[in-house]
Amino acid sequence: MIKTNWFKAAMVYVVIFFITSIIYVFPVIYYLNLLGISVPHNDLVVITFLVSLIITLYLRTKVTFKPLKLFVYVGMVLGFYGLFLSIFGICLQQFIPDYYLIIALPSVLMALIIYGFFNATKLVPKFMNIQSKKVFKPYSFAFISDVHLGSQPITHLVKILDLIKQQESVDALLIGGDLIDSSSFNVEELSVLKKLSIPIYFVTGNHEFYLKDSANVISQLTNYNINNIDFKAVIHNHIRLIGIGDNAKKIDKLNFLKTLPVSDLFTVLMVHKPSLWPDIAPYCDLMLSGHTHAGQLFPFQWLVKLQFPFYYGYRMINDLYGYVSSGSGCWGPNVRIGSNNEVLFIKIL
Repeated sequence: MIKTNWFKAAMVYVVIFFITSIIYVFPVIYYLNLLGISVPHNDLVVITFLVSLIITLYLRTKVTFKPLKLFVYVGMVLGFYGLFLSIFGICLQQFIPDYYLIIALPSVLMALIIYGFFNATKLVPKFMNIQSKKVFKPYSFAFISDVHLGSQPITHLVKILDLIKQQESVDALLIGGDLIDSSSFNVEELSVLKKLSIPIYFVTGNHEFYLKDSANVISQLTNYNINNIDFKAVIHNHIRLIGIGDNAKKIDKLNFLKTLPVSDLFTVLMVHKPSLWPDIAPYCDLMLSGHTHAGQLFPFQWLVKLQFPFYYGYRMINDLYGYVSSGSGCWGPNVRIGSNNEVLFIKIL
């Protein structure tokens, strides 16, 4: 067992070393070469080794040192787009002088990051109407996911709450996981939720379980007007809400649904990852999920779609409705390119 763990850890480090070399190191080395500065191969190996160790330390532990977090996330987005621009630059070098690339590449990179940063400050309302014979009067819910408090400041949550308060009628707020993503976040700041005069229902995402003393943090959420419905079914105004926590295998999540009694009520299922679609068809009328961020950074949505074919937006199969949110906040770098932060408002008529 110990050998297996060591082997897995070694494989993870090899992957991180490879990613570090192409995202964090290669774009910098390419640009230095454009400037006429060469770095010895031995130094490259040492630099890549040290940077990959730093990244591994952050990703594989619960370290919350902010400069380290900033280095990992800022380097991630700069390196990702820097890699594409470097490849583009290599293709152009045979046609234009290097000094044009020396100016153009960092200019384009900075323009992308500035756009992505300002785009990440926006919050887009989305609206979804569902017709159902199971309801006898209209019900309205707000759904958010992936707020990522810790990566995002509490002011971002306040902005979300202000948008919800602007709506004419919202019966409850549904939170689909990843509300908190950093152990450095002060849970007491969630007291802003007490100003919301409607019930709040919550299911855990993967990031809640990455926190130090995660069980204690999750248990504290009830102090802030949050009803944790992980692996529970509750009735709210003749609407049945089913919650499935993220810290379980897919088969266990489906087995939980099989244990629930059949109901004639309109049933909303909240589950953080959209991996249960469309297997949940016999158990609910509407599935709400998040997790994918709709890729967050173009063209990551193509990779996300390989794992989650239903990775963003609205779908309907027969009488089953589904919505996967792009998230109400950003994970990691506070940058969005090709996607938006959103709050979904659902009316069941």
